[in-house]
Amino acid sequence: MKYDKRYSIRVEKRTITPTRKPRLVKSAGLKTLSSNPNAEQFYNTLYEKGQESETSFQSKLLSPIENPPITGILATALCDFAICPALYRWKYILCPPLPAQDKLQENERSSIFKESLDPTVMGTFFHRCMELADLTVLRRNEHDEIYNYSQELANRVLSEMELDIPAETIIHELAAMFLKLKESPLINQILTARRCEREIAFIYKADNSVNITGQIDLLFQDAKGYWHIVDYKSDKITSSQVVEHARRYELQMMLYLIAARKHFGQKVSKATIYFLRTGESYDFTATDKNLSLARQRLEDLANRLLSSIATGRFDRISDTNPTQCRGCPYGNLCLAR
Repeated sequence: MKYDKRYSIRVEKRTITPTRKPRLVKSAGLKTLSSNPNAEQFYNTLYEKGQESETSFQSKLLSPIENPPITGILATALCDFAICPALYRWKYILCPPLPAQDKLQENERSSIFKESLDPTVMGTFFHRCMELADLTVLRRNEHDEIYNYSQELANRVLSEMELDIPAETIIHELAAMFLKLKESPLINQILTARRCEREIAFIYKADNSVNITGQIDLLFQDAKGYWHIVDYKSDKITSSQVVEHARRYELQMMLYLIAARKHFGQKVSKATIYFLRTGESYDFTATDKNLSLARQRLEDLANRLLSSIATGRFDRISDTNPTQCRGCPYGNLCLAR
């Protein structure tokens, strides 16, 4: 059919022949699956096929997947476990958010902390301040200078930690800590030391192949060449609670002494816990007997902790000694279970 001088049209009628569907070839797996109507029969067939293969199954039951071995334990975590296994579980496994203000202990807490500040975060904040602090500032008598320095340091650490809280809520607290340290006998020992080292990390290898890791806040050498350990604590306690509270950290201090003696020998004489809020300290002396007992206890605690992690069982110390729960930040949560 002519359309015009340039184009033409041709029309044809055709019958379309249907194409053949490709033949599906069943794989060995599909054949096995289709020939076994239920899961048990399917499993038995696989097991029999496996027995016929070169690599046969050793057992019908697959062995359970084991947890990877634990090769490192934090010193502070191990000491928390020593205080109460349930405390370890709440603090390092469950990790629930903590209220900044416990209404049951409102009268015992500083008015500075009526804001919604996490106690754990604030503990980290004060430790970082002590790490960065220029303690020579405390030689000055002017309280205004110490306050201004506290303000400068607090703003620096708040910015570093990216904490979105009003600085004035903690500047007064930090300044009060510095003023108490200024009046403490400890500050003279630090300022007259031959050498000071801060935030010393260490690894203590236990006999059960578990590494216990820790970090010493301050290590200084006195005029006679002896080394002293200082560990800062920001716990909210009163002066009457210092001795009882310090003894909770005895194992941690013994571990620090063991680690320091490994590098400095017998020249490491004592470890001091300094409570920032009360301005008081408590000393632990390094003796061969004390350190030997501490090593044995560390081994035992590490084994018990590994066992608790494997079984998921963390006993609550209050079941045998209810007074231990006094002041625990997880007390209300733990006792409610």
